[in-house]
Amino acid sequence: MTDGAASAGRLLIRCEFTGAALDERAARRAAHLAHVAANAHRIAYGGLLGEADGPPIGVCYVLVADDPEEGRRFVADDPYRPLYATIAIEPLQQRFPPPEDAS
Repeated sequence: MTDGAASAGRLLIRCEFTGAALDERAARRAAHLAHVAANAHRIAYGGLLGEADGPPIGVCYVLVADDPEEGRRFVADDPYRPLYATIAIEPLQQRFPPPEDAS
């Protein structure tokens, strides 16, 4: 990536589950995975938050988008949305590795 190169924006999305989420997550999992699959073209990467040998405490995504409103819509449409106690959406300036869409 050269200095000043234009690339698509990135949003860091971090959502932490409520205490009751573990009981309800299984019932919503298939719909959540369908939501993620339908948006795969916009997700640079994502995954679960928490230790590998324990229950997840939330989810995290890097969404290819310029406007935080796109991130809010992505989360609002997620079937897990009612299970999120906290949601943070922040612009992310990817430096390494260089984004694939960098010129």
